[in-house]
Amino acid sequence: MEIEDRGHVQANHDVRLAHRIFEIAIQQGLTEYNPVAGVEYIAEAPRKRPLTRAERDGIAAKATPVFRLMLRLTEATGMRLTDERLLRVQQIADGCIDLSQSKTDNDQRWEITPAVRRILDEAAIEGRNSTRVLTPTLTHL
Repeated sequence: MEIEDRGHVQANHDVRLAHRIFEIAIQQGLTEYNPVAGVEYIAEAPRKRPLTRAERDGIAAKATPVFRLMLRLTEATGMRLTDERLLRVQQIADGCIDLSQSKTDNDQRWEITPAVRRILDEAAIEGRNSTRVLTPTLTHL
């Protein structure tokens, strides 16, 4: 994503947020008009390159232990972070992780390789040792 495109992305997010706020206000009888309805979004250019290994390592170095585990699981499986966050223990069975992707609603199955098993085992230890609530992905695995 080019630097000048970042403003477009933020503007689109702001429009979506304002639209949703006014939808709720209409539902609650606070207004009858949504001034954001019909606003056109700014075209966004897709990212032109994937993150480099150095960039990913830099992000991981500053991440919390749980997020670092999620990044590792993403690298090992190709699973989206949102799908990891929504993952439940019941979806991990018989040497596979089964889920319906949140973005596409496609059913997906990932084999639990030794590398994935190590990440899941480490996540279970992190989940038991933490005093705060962890994401559902990494809790009680």
